[in-house]
Amino acid sequence: MLKVCKENEVDNSDDNKEIISDEQYELMLLNACNNFSAEAKAWSNNNQASSVGIDSCNNGGWSVAAPLPDCSNSSLDSLKIAARLDSLKSRAIRAARRCAELEFQLANEAAQAADRAQTSTAMASSRARGQFVSGPLDERHLKHLLQHEYSVTGTSIVEPLLQRFWRALIDWVPMNAAPNALTLAGLMMNASSAVLLLIYSPDAKQDIPAWLLLYAAFALFVYQTLDALDGKQARRTGSANQLGELFDHGCDAANTLLVTLSLSVATGLGHTPKLMLVQCASSMTLFFVAHWIAYITGKIMFGMFDVTEAQLCCMGVFIATAFGGVNGLWGVSVLPGGILLRHVQVLIYLTTSSSLYFRLAYCISQGGAGKNGSTVANTSIIFPGVVWLMLIVITAAVSNKSPSLFFDRPCLFITAFGAASVKICERLIVAHMTRTELAVWDSGLLGPALLVVNQYFNEPLSEGVALYLAAIIGLADVVQYSARLCRQIASYLGVQVLTINGNNSGGGSDRNLRPRKSH
Repeated sequence: MLKVCKENEVDNSDDNKEIISDEQYELMLLNACNNFSAEAKAWSNNNQASSVGIDSCNNGGWSVAAPLPDCSNSSLDSLKIAARLDSLKSRAIRAARRCAELEFQLANEAAQAADRAQTSTAMASSRARGQFVSGPLDERHLKHLLQHEYSVTGTSIVEPLLQRFWRALIDWVPMNAAPNALTLAGLMMNASSAVLLLIYSPDAKQDIPAWLLLYAAFALFVYQTLDALDGKQARRTGSANQLGELFDHGCDAANTLLVTLSLSVATGLGHTPKLMLVQCASSMTLFFVAHWIAYITGKIMFGMFDVTEAQLCCMGVFIATAFGGVNGLWGVSVLPGGILLRHVQVLIYLTTSSSLYFRLAYCISQGGAGKNGSTVANTSIIFPGVVWLMLIVITAAVSNKSPSLFFDRPCLFITAFGAASVKICERLIVAHMTRTELAVWDSGLLGPALLVVNQYFNEPLSEGVALYLAAIIGLADVVQYSARLCRQIASYLGVQVLTINGNNSGGGSDRNLRPRKSH
C-alpha cells in the first residue's frame, strides 16, 4: 500500500499545481478513491482492526466512518493513510470549486447564447413578416437585398483632405444619433434653402438677398458634412445595414435636384430657360449614369472630380453671388456674341461632367458583372438608358409643344419632371441592390403623362393648373414611394429608420458597413 501511495502521491502546494483537464482530474480522483478503499480494507483485514470503517467508493465518492486505529505495528501506515485522505479531501474541495466556476461560466455562456438566439429569432421573424408588409418590393427583392454588399472604387481630389475634418467631427456626434437621421437632417436643411430661393425667385430671374445666398452655401455645407458623417456614425454605433445605403443614395438623388434648382436661381438661368433645362437635365442624368455604372459593374466608381468637388463649387457660386448679385455678376458679358458669364458657367459644368459619360461608354464596352457581360441582375446593360431616354423625350416633347409652359414657369416645370427623375433614380438604386430588372413604366411618370395628355386634348386644363398638378403628383409619388420602401425594408430587417434600437446593432455585418460616401 505504501508503494501505491508513493506512486500516486502529488505535490499539493499552490505553487506546483498539476495542469490537467477536468476529465483527467475526475478520472484520477475516481481511481485514487478506488485504490485507497481497496488497500484500506486489505490493511484493516490484515491487522484485524474492526474499528476502522472505510466505505467503498460509490460513483466516485467515499466517506470515513471512523478514524484509523492507533496500532503500534502500523502507526506509520495509518499516518500516511490519513495524510492521503486529507490530500484527497483537499483535491475534492478544489474540484468542487472548479466545477462551480465552470458551471457559472457555462451558465453565462448559455445566457448569452440564448440572447443571441432570441435576437436572431426576432430578426428571422421580422424578415419573415417582411413579405406581408405592404411595399414596393416582393420577397425576391428582399432576399437579394440581404445579400447585397457595398463596393466602391476610386477617390476624388478633395475628399482625402475633408476626411480629416470629418473624422475629427464624428467624435462630437452623440452615440444615440441614428445615421439616417443625420442624412435626413442635412437634406431638410438644404431643402429649406432651396424653397426660400424659389419663393424669392420662382422664375429664376430675380435678385436674391445676400443673406439667403450665404444660407444656401451654409446649408449645402451642412448637408455635405452630415452626408459624410452618416457612414462613420453607422460604424461607431454598429447600425450599418442595407437600408442605410439605400436611404443615403435616395437622399442624394433628391439633393441633386434641390442643388440644381438652387444653382439655377443663384445664376439667373431663368433668363435663358433652355440652358436652365439643359443644366438641370444634365445634373440628374449624371446621377443616373453614376448608378447605371454601378448597376453594370456592381460597384460605385469615383472620379478625380466628383460630387464633393461639385458641391464645393456650388458653395463658391452661392458666396460669389451673395457679394456680386444674381444679375450683376452672372449677367456680365464675357465673350463676343452676347455670351454672358452664366452661359460660361453652364459650359464649364457640362465640360467637367463629360468624363462620366466616357466612363459609362467604357463600362458598356467591357461588359457587366453578370452572366455574359450583363448587369448584376443578368439583364441588358443598355436597357436602363432606354428608361431614362423615355423621360428625356417626354420632357423635350412637352417643352417644345408649348414653350410658354416652360418659359413662364421654368422652376415649376423642372420640379415636375425632376420628381419623376428622382423616382427613376431610386428605382435604379433598388434594382442594383436587389439584383432585379428595372421596369419601364412607373407611377412616377404620371405627372409628365398628365401634361402630354392635356396637350393632346387641346388643354382642357390650363397650362398652369396642369403643371401644378403634375408637380404635386410627382412629388407625392416619390415621397410615398420612399416612405413605403423604407418602412418595408426596416420591417424586414427588424430595424428602425430614424432611431437606433437594440436590433439595429445587428442590422449589418462588417462587410456591409459603409466605408465612405457614395453618390
